[in-house]
Amino acid sequence: PQSYEAVEPVDLDEFLMSQLRSGDAELMQELGEFPDDDLEVELVERECRTIRPSVPQEG
Repeated sequence: PQSYEAVEPVDLDEFLMSQLRSGDAELMQELGEFPDDDLEVELVERECRTIRPSVPQEG
């Protein structure tokens, strides 16, 4: 079997700071933009599937 050397993960904070220092305004604008549909919040009603609540009632 072949063996592979472990790859060091990119330090995201360090990468972003180096990009800020490089002055690449176009890249920073692209990193800062989020599409309108990037995050969606929904409330999903769920049926209670237990006979008794798992959290005791106060009082």
